[in-house]
Amino acid sequence: MLRKNIRSFRRSMGGIMVRLSFVYLEWLFALLLCAGAVLAEETDAADQKAAEAAKVFESLYGADFKRVRATRDPKDDLELAQRLLAAAKDNTNQPEFLTILCDKAADLASPYPDGQGTASEALQLLGAAVPGQLSACAARIVDIRQKQFDIARGDDRPKAGEALVGALLSLVDAQMAGGGAGAIGAARRAAGVARVINSPRKDAIEARLSALEQAARMAAEVEDLKKQVAQDPQNRAAREKLVRRLIVDLDNPAEAARFVEGVEDPSLLKYVPAAAKPVEEVPELACMELAEWYRGMAEAASPAAKAAMCARALTYYRRFLGLHPAQDLSRTQASLMVKKIEESLAAAAQKKAKGAAGPAVDETHLGLLLLAGLQRKVESSRKGGPPRDIQYKDPIIETVEWKAAKGEVLRPAGKIQVGWFDRSNNNKQYKGAVNVGAGAFLEGGQIYLTNGLLCLLGSAADPVILKDVDLSGEFGDGIQARFAIFVNCKFSKAGGMIWSRYTSKWTFDNCIIAQSNFKSLIQLDYGLKLTNCVFLGCTMPKRILERKTWKDPNPTETGIAALYQDEWNNVTRCHFVDCVLAPSFVWATKSCDFTNCRLGGIDAFVSTDSLAVTLHVSPKDRSFLDQLKAATALPSTGRITFENAPSPFAVDLPLESEILSQRK
Repeated sequence: MLRKNIRSFRRSMGGIMVRLSFVYLEWLFALLLCAGAVLAEETDAADQKAAEAAKVFESLYGADFKRVRATRDPKDDLELAQRLLAAAKDNTNQPEFLTILCDKAADLASPYPDGQGTASEALQLLGAAVPGQLSACAARIVDIRQKQFDIARGDDRPKAGEALVGALLSLVDAQMAGGGAGAIGAARRAAGVARVINSPRKDAIEARLSALEQAARMAAEVEDLKKQVAQDPQNRAAREKLVRRLIVDLDNPAEAARFVEGVEDPSLLKYVPAAAKPVEEVPELACMELAEWYRGMAEAASPAAKAAMCARALTYYRRFLGLHPAQDLSRTQASLMVKKIEESLAAAAQKKAKGAAGPAVDETHLGLLLLAGLQRKVESSRKGGPPRDIQYKDPIIETVEWKAAKGEVLRPAGKIQVGWFDRSNNNKQYKGAVNVGAGAFLEGGQIYLTNGLLCLLGSAADPVILKDVDLSGEFGDGIQARFAIFVNCKFSKAGGMIWSRYTSKWTFDNCIIAQSNFKSLIQLDYGLKLTNCVFLGCTMPKRILERKTWKDPNPTETGIAALYQDEWNNVTRCHFVDCVLAPSFVWATKSCDFTNCRLGGIDAFVSTDSLAVTLHVSPKDRSFLDQLKAATALPSTGRITFENAPSPFAVDLPLESEILSQRK
């Protein structure tokens, strides 16, 4: 009887499972149909936009295009190409139309030596405006530079060769961004041309080529090991080698964790799954163990992988120090290891930077050297132990001074408000000010200025240091900083109070701003006075200015060049390193240097008068200047000219020099 009931139960459950399986399959099929429909709709929409753009082009330029193609005279081809390029700059917000305009302009101009500049500019604009076209545009620019190099003679040949090398390196960057296909071939061509013309960049290019080839070999080996493990899951030797390649050589713990089950090494079984978790989820003791494990991996790693393993170890040591306030042997050990690893990384970077020419800094590694020096500076400025909280229940409406013993860290607890605007009492204003003296160290928290002033009064020997601080200003005097270091800070406009322009004001002089960003830089909200500063690894947003304001919606004056040089658009003699910059922000700079920087997006200079911007980029960074010109659209009569000065402006900046001098 019992067996009969069991068989009956199994038959009934089998039917239920079959029905559930059909329901699941129907649901999955419907989901796939929906996804396919969405994809088809997106594809149809893109095709429709491209078709509409083609119709507009045909109606505006089709007859002219056919006419110039039918003649042998290159003059009319070049004239139309320039017209198309000008139209493209006026339509940067229409990617489909811009694509056709730039493509046709390049087609018309590239066959002729006098038109190759126009063709290159059109392709640079297209690559900057439409990321999907970047690699193809870079390849076409290489073709143009190659033609120029092939016919160059005498003193013109090295110049043409450098231009070709730059185009090839841009192609490498574009191909790496698109997955890496073809990057090694382009790098080999660049290395070959660099050797022929004896380029000063030849050693750096050879090193990059070697790194690309090594990475390709490693990727091929990893794929082969994955196949071996798939064919034989019990192949422990292949599995362990795969996990080590992923964790060390490719620095990919998340991928390594997929294959770690089944390895024999107990340390891999223990630490790889932990390393795959987000760092902020790792508890205190585990941080110390992972730091030690990664440090051991670094000692046995190849030179190419050593830096990544050291960086991982540093991350866990620092998190341990943040979670472990006790002044005991464990904290001492972690602090000493942080210092040792930082010195090791700085020494390695210094060795690369010296090269054959001696101790001069190689700009390729300047960002790394500055970051390593900043880390040492920050860590040496604190004694350790928990920060001392600064607390205010009410807004600060007087002048106060924040003092700290040497090495002591102050932490604004919660949100500290400086100044007060009493909207309930006839908009009565109460001013407040906070003075922070030389050598002070602020970490974490929020400081909110509304009719208030935060004054950071450091010195070259004892700068004020702010780390992980959120600074926001509503209106008033804002932030005034001299000889201050900002690390991982945030700068933003807050509150509802506005003026016609520059409501919150930011004054930085002789400061270092590292990996710290403004939320925005719109004209209404931000006034800037940035002089003699170093910006390291920052993203600088758009800085679009206009005469029109909410107070003056119909201004009689239409030129904006003067605005970019007024009191609160003062970005002078600064050094930008490893930064991403909106073109319009660069327009506001005066006598600034740009090292290893790149541009973000395209901006339109809408003005009836013209603006001249003088800056400095080294020969290695000359493509930045070309990209800046291509990313500056000129839809009105006003023009912007960019002049590259022969030597840097931002030399002997005290804080930068002091940090770099520590490497000697």
